[in-house]
Amino acid sequence: MEKKYENAGYFMLLLFPLTFAGFYASYFSQVPNFNANIRLAHHFHGVVASLWLVLLVTQSFLMRYKKVALHRVVGKLSYVVFALLIVSFFPLLRRDDVNFFALADMAGLVIFYTLGIVHKKEPGKHMRYMIAVALVFIDPALGRLVFQVASRVGHYTEAMHHITLATISLILVALIIFDRVNHRNYRPYLVALSFYVAYQITFQVIYL
Repeated sequence: MEKKYENAGYFMLLLFPLTFAGFYASYFSQVPNFNANIRLAHHFHGVVASLWLVLLVTQSFLMRYKKVALHRVVGKLSYVVFALLIVSFFPLLRRDDVNFFALADMAGLVIFYTLGIVHKKEPGKHMRYMIAVALVFIDPALGRLVFQVASRVGHYTEAMHHITLATISLILVALIIFDRVNHRNYRPYLVALSFYVAYQITFQVIYL
């Protein structure tokens, strides 16, 4: 692992409290007495998504501590977990506007993970695409958190989803600058940034 990225796993750990906060009102606050809107499909998706996050963070730490052989074993396991993660989206899709966000997140996951696997023999590119995969999880978590906070103060509009998408884009810009300063290949981040710019423009055109 590149020395400048040795602590990437610690930053990824922040996804856990963010996810808990974002899904607290709609899911975690109902444990163990869930309302009728929470179905088995929601539990399955939650478990698989959580397992995927654990795998992402674990992989980062395995590389940090030079456990390359174990990293490869877990990487092969990730094929199964990733497939289950994508499958777990479909029972949750509804015939309404929410599908746009779920489908966008699915597209991001598939694109970045596929590119990460394609470049698995190029550690630098592989790592950066997997970081992009991790960033996808900010969208549903932070998006819900922004909705909850804004709704409580009575100022929520669809346009506020730009806050979430802009946050992800700014993180990618920061990573690009970081890599440029350190003379690293930041092209995977450009791919991810292009995706989120397209996502944000599409959101603007469709909803606003």
